[in-house]
Amino acid sequence: MKISVVLTSYNHEKYIEQAIESILRQKINCALEIVVGDDCSTDKTPIIIEKYKEKHPDTFIILRDSSNLGLTKNLQRCFRACSGDYVAVCEGDDYWIDDNKLALQLEFLESSRNCSMCFNKVRTLYNNQFGIYAGQNDLSDKEFSIHDLIGFNFIGNFSACFYRKKAVDKINPRIYDYLTYDWFFNMAVAEEGNIGYIDREMSVYRVHEGGLWSKVSYEDQLMLIIKNIDQYNLFFESKYEKDFLGQKNKLYLLLFKNSIKDKRAGKTISYGAKFFGGRVRFMLK
Repeated sequence: MKISVVLTSYNHEKYIEQAIESILRQKINCALEIVVGDDCSTDKTPIIIEKYKEKHPDTFIILRDSSNLGLTKNLQRCFRACSGDYVAVCEGDDYWIDDNKLALQLEFLESSRNCSMCFNKVRTLYNNQFGIYAGQNDLSDKEFSIHDLIGFNFIGNFSACFYRKKAVDKINPRIYDYLTYDWFFNMAVAEEGNIGYIDREMSVYRVHEGGLWSKVSYEDQLMLIIKNIDQYNLFFESKYEKDFLGQKNKLYLLLFKNSIKDKRAGKTISYGAKFFGGRVRFMLK
């Protein structure tokens, strides 16, 4: 039995040591490998990683490339390099706060053969204040389907995820031709089995201005998700079109409500909405 941990990073010199130390502290009774995909960082991140490689030469596998690959292709090469039976992810600006995280997630999947992955409750860190990822406030089930996940991204972050490697290997490689955030990737994994949930805070999602997602404004996040949903629907060959349409309608309504708040605050409204047969259609003004 072996567990692979994918550690992705780009200019994370402020955070990478905390991420690595949290992985090395894991208490597991099986082999562990750490596959590091640093995407050509221009700060001291590669130097820090190399120091850990020198201390733990049999644990670290460092992937190198001469040019920046981007989020998706970097993930692809990391997953390909994993030799474990299970794969966990820890992004370089996040970290784990439970030394038994991998052991508990391994135990869950070993006892829940119908699940292709599992995830834990996520603690957020923003401006030195901790919170709980809002999408998990009302979670009560222990297992979810792909339909549930399309309806709402209750996982929220790669660093909480633990996968069966064979489920990751079965994903259509075309997924790496898209901009693949955790939500989309986890949908693809969920085609191979249910998603398990461990109601225990075991990882921290750091929200900061340098984050790929957190640096985007709320409105732009919603517009990007709406745009991506059409691509996700194409990838899945319209098998879940009804689910995706329902999600788009929810996002349009969020945009509409946000535009009303902007108007009350004296800001210029940039979105309009019309209702047709119970559906919402949004357009830029």
